[in-house]
Amino acid sequence: MTDLCPCGSKIDYTFCCAPYHQGEKLAPTAETLMRSRYSAFAKAEIAYLKETTWPSLQKNFEETSYYMRSTSSAWLSLEIIDIQAGKEEDIKGNVTFIATSLFNGKLERQKENSLFKKESGRWYYVKAM
Repeated sequence: MTDLCPCGSKIDYTFCCAPYHQGEKLAPTAETLMRSRYSAFAKAEIAYLKETTWPSLQKNFEETSYYMRSTSSAWLSLEIIDIQAGKEEDIKGNVTFIATSLFNGKLERQKENSLFKKESGRWYYVKAM
């Protein structure tokens, strides 16, 4: 039975975002990190969400609230709207997306333009713009 990755790649999770979540690979681009973070919400991979948050912001990362949001939602889809920079050779990039979920019986569409930065060869989520 196929377990399609929540990120929308139409690839089995085992071969798509799971290696990032398990620390076997680093996301090569800002878009890949965005997709893997969405999948982390869908799969309740909260440690990955914290690890891929900009280092100076990790101390304020509220694991319990992320876990509650992650597990109390049905994650329906991720749509990438725009990508500015964020390629393998870049150190900064922006990804605009819409994440659709069902939360407390209500359909939610979160549109966000996220800033990502790379440090020491690793991409991090910094903030919503």
